[in-house]
Amino acid sequence: MRTRLRLPGLPEAEAQFLGGTNPGGIGHGWVKALWMDKVFPVEWTEPVDYRPMFAYVPSKADDNPHLDESYWAMLSTLPENLRKPFRDGDWNVFVGQTFPAFGELHKIDPQPIPRNAHLYMTFDWGYGAPFSLGWWWVDADGRLIRFYEWYGASGPNSGLRMADTDATSLSNL
Repeated sequence: MRTRLRLPGLPEAEAQFLGGTNPGGIGHGWVKALWMDKVFPVEWTEPVDYRPMFAYVPSKADDNPHLDESYWAMLSTLPENLRKPFRDGDWNVFVGQTFPAFGELHKIDPQPIPRNAHLYMTFDWGYGAPFSLGWWWVDADGRLIRFYEWYGASGPNSGLRMADTDATSLSNL
């Protein structure tokens, strides 16, 4: 849409781009980073600084006086990870989160890694999006314990633009 705002030679006509969306979905990270968190990649700030052209106007379901009780009842039946974005307009959700209940309950106090423990490294590569390097050890019960992570990000949903070979070669412990 933004690439179609062409009105050269018509100074009295100001072209604008307006967008509206809900949290979640395929573009969630991009929308949140750009509009809410104001994280702009360098190509949005140089040679022209587009940051002043963006404004976020939040809107929640209770801003709409025309919603009936059945709509509110439906929103209340959603699991919390969906209810918060759709009812409360909460953009701090994890899109595609496999374990929505994952939290403090699933954390353990740091433990020393036994000398004979098997160590593993996992790599979820991203170039324009963040990457994640994780280091794990296996305890006596066969449980994987993640003891270190390098999250390669320059901002929300923005990667370091580093080749995978460079990231893994810099990751040696």
